[in-house]
Amino acid sequence: MEYRFGGCSDQGNSRATNQDSLFLASDSLAGQEIVFGVICDGVGSLAGSGYASATVVLRLREWFSEVLSQTMTDNFLPQLESSLIQTLANAHREIATRSQEEGVPAATTASALLICGDSYVLIHIGDSRIYRVNHDIFLLTKDHVARQPEGSTALTRCIGIQREPDFFTAAGAVFEEDAFLLCSDGFYHTLGRERIVRGIQKIRAKTDLDELAAAFVREARESGETDNISLGIIKRL
Repeated sequence: MEYRFGGCSDQGNSRATNQDSLFLASDSLAGQEIVFGVICDGVGSLAGSGYASATVVLRLREWFSEVLSQTMTDNFLPQLESSLIQTLANAHREIATRSQEEGVPAATTASALLICGDSYVLIHIGDSRIYRVNHDIFLLTKDHVARQPEGSTALTRCIGIQREPDFFTAAGAVFEEDAFLLCSDGFYHTLGRERIVRGIQKIRAKTDLDELAAAFVREARESGETDNISLGIIKRL
């Protein structure tokens, strides 16, 4: 099997800065292909959230690099899942401590996907999302939001401002022709299910997934999305 990936992040039509952070990478570990992706969306109402988003992605980039240098036993995916959750929890404490010391509140969502061979695990908190796409589109994460009386929504779980983050986790098999999308809410608010599935089904071996992600993001922006817009695509070929 072979995996390819690509991504794009844009500040959107109205935001002065981009508080989204996206990271995608692949390598081999214990003779298996390993693919890793994470999307973080800083909470826009808090001044330090761009820092929070970037810090989580930085710590996970470091984690992925360290994992590749370790000697793994058979069935190592549960070990990696546990290690990844611990790294996210540590990043939460780092952000919360700095926020308290400097008096600058900061928070971010985090949705991480780890694929090893033909299996995956995901760790998630907030309202960014991970989808599986093949003949249809399936949401693999759960939005941690509550509806407010005026109709808006507020995060009920995130990294940075809770005592301890309560992560949602899931695991499963990866099947032939599967694709996974990691996206911020600025992406999924605008594009419909049929449009996404149609675009993913057109992926071929020579498709540039960075260009495809950029085209999706551009379409979301042209549809009037005002939030930051980020999309990562991981495709099994």
